[in-house]
Amino acid sequence: MIDPDDLHRNRVEKTLNLLNGLDQCPPETPIYRVFRLRYLLKMLRTGRNVLVKPGMWDDPFENIVFQKHSFVLDGKRVESSAYVRERFYGQCWTLNREETDALWRIYSPTKDGVRVTSTVGKLFDGFYREYDWRAWASYFMGTVLYRNEDEIVAFLKRGISAVVLADNRWTASSLLMKRKEFAHENEVRLLYIEYRIGHAQRNSTYSYKIDTGKTFTEMLFDPRMAAEDFQRYAARIRSLGYRGVVAQSKLYQVPSILVRVGKQWDAATYKASTEFTGRRETTK
Repeated sequence: MIDPDDLHRNRVEKTLNLLNGLDQCPPETPIYRVFRLRYLLKMLRTGRNVLVKPGMWDDPFENIVFQKHSFVLDGKRVESSAYVRERFYGQCWTLNREETDALWRIYSPTKDGVRVTSTVGKLFDGFYREYDWRAWASYFMGTVLYRNEDEIVAFLKRGISAVVLADNRWTASSLLMKRKEFAHENEVRLLYIEYRIGHAQRNSTYSYKIDTGKTFTEMLFDPRMAAEDFQRYAARIRSLGYRGVVAQSKLYQVPSILVRVGKQWDAATYKASTEFTGRRETTK
């Protein structure tokens, strides 16, 4: 049973754990993530969403503050301890609404990706466990800030206050920083900081119970997946209890259009056709 004072603090400080301006974002703002199909099916089957340690992310600058560096404290060199390095877990989402060819090729290389849609409010409400007595210091969500590599290095060389280093909100913010080369991702992250160090050292992932029906509004399949495979997997998703929108992307679907070809030469049609294709007439 949680102490009433802890519960009150968790509720009061919940909004403070929406970082880098996300607290100013309307709760109904759409947010997206591409899941590999097998992971999505497992989530639907188990009812649990899984976060991983930043060390499993691709960019070597992820978790750069604690990743490989040592600290100088009171003139003594102190290695980045497991206590701060091992206890972080995260999951990446994006605010990018537009569906592109690059999206599917990067995040669905085996053509079995599913883009899941939620909202900022629904995702964080389902993630934040207010009955966990340390919720105010453990559950965070924030937008990623994009910096030049020189800025990041200069920030590290300036030094970090020990007081700031002990602040979990600052610690979480250090995981919301990437190089500008990744700015196109427009990323938002769920972050969990494990206070049980033994548990963190034994587990490379953290999972929490999720109500997919309340949290997700749409599941959009890779447009390159065979139609019969999509139908089979869509039926599987329905059988696991999901009642939201399930569809396949039409990005590569060519519309059926009847093109009218006039027998007579028409100046307006001719001009429109040449301008649309970028053709320029040459005069002699």
